[in-house]
Amino acid sequence: MVNLVPGVLLKHMNTGVKIAGEHMSSLLQVVSIVSALAGVVTRCLLLLQSLLMGLRSNST
Repeated sequence: MVNLVPGVLLKHMNTGVKIAGEHMSSLLQVVSIVSALAGVVTRCLLLLQSLLMGLRSNST
């Protein structure tokens, strides 16, 4: 498994250089992590919204 190296992806993002090989593996790991985090944040926000709606309906 390839380790993530700070700065490697950023260095290649602005140069137009195609990411391949071991760096592609790192990029896919980052994309996977960010996607998973986005899903968790979305679910948390929906849960928070439903809890707040429940509190509002109970207070009236």
